[in-house]
Amino acid sequence: MRQHTRANGIRRKAGRESPYGRSESGERVGSERESAEPISYEPISYLGMRPAPFASLPSAMCPAPLPCHTGYMSTSHTIPIAVSARNLSKTYAGESPVQALRDISIDFERGKFTAIMGPSGSGKSTLLHTLATLDAPDPGEQTSVQVKGVELTGLKDAALAEFRARNIGFIFQAFNLIPTLTAAQNMELPLGLAKMAVDTIWRDELVRTLGLEDRLKHLPSQLSGGQQQRVAIARALLPRPAVIFADEPTGALDSATSAEVLGLLQQASREQGQTILMVTHDPLAASYADRVLLLKDGQLAGGLEAPTQASVLSALARLGD
Repeated sequence: MRQHTRANGIRRKAGRESPYGRSESGERVGSERESAEPISYEPISYLGMRPAPFASLPSAMCPAPLPCHTGYMSTSHTIPIAVSARNLSKTYAGESPVQALRDISIDFERGKFTAIMGPSGSGKSTLLHTLATLDAPDPGEQTSVQVKGVELTGLKDAALAEFRARNIGFIFQAFNLIPTLTAAQNMELPLGLAKMAVDTIWRDELVRTLGLEDRLKHLPSQLSGGQQQRVAIARALLPRPAVIFADEPTGALDSATSAEVLGLLQQASREQGQTILMVTHDPLAASYADRVLLLKDGQLAGGLEAPTQASVLSALARLGD
């Protein structure tokens, strides 16, 4: 009989997930269970807070041809919503205030890889950082940011930090490795902060996939840029977060390393069911995604399903990029 456990307000199915990948014989690499248990995305309480259901959106608010959604579920199918935003705006104050985001409402389905693109200054990085709770949206009664059905706007700093540590992974162009820690220590740092045990089978699989076997004892200063980014990727994937936010993750990498990193993110989405949101300016990088979300002047400006490099270039040209 399957059992459910509740930890910090998040209901999960008991049992270990198996790391993706295959052995030399072609068999899928696993742990004690033959297959990974899917992540539960039930909108239950977290530290005393409950998400409020959303009303159905008018079709004009959704960037065609992307589907609109009602509540946490798509109106056309039953894939759970991993990340959801409603009435999201962001204004940077100053002598000349800049409205970076303008009333954005959008859903991101679990297990989908989405590339966020647009001209310079379109608000794509601001959107990513706001969804990831690294930046706060403008306050509003109808403003909402949810991850896994948990309402994050209004959470106390401690509760928000705990939720991020257990459910969200970050990959940045600047790597953000701790210079005094080795590659292995940097990889395991989020787990230590969240007081979570290291899954050594999954860690070793990541290390092999990323080619870091002989670099684990090296400090960041002793690693190349590509190797540092691989450590950052492993750090983001090791806790198996439900959602990974990546801001130009291949911007500082050569083409071969970029392809490896993008392939790993694509694999995490398709085989692990992790949701990937990636900001990029590169049409080739965007072609690895399941869909592309287009922004212009802080507003949704359309989208592409099953993007190719050519279709992304065409869409960007229409936006004036």
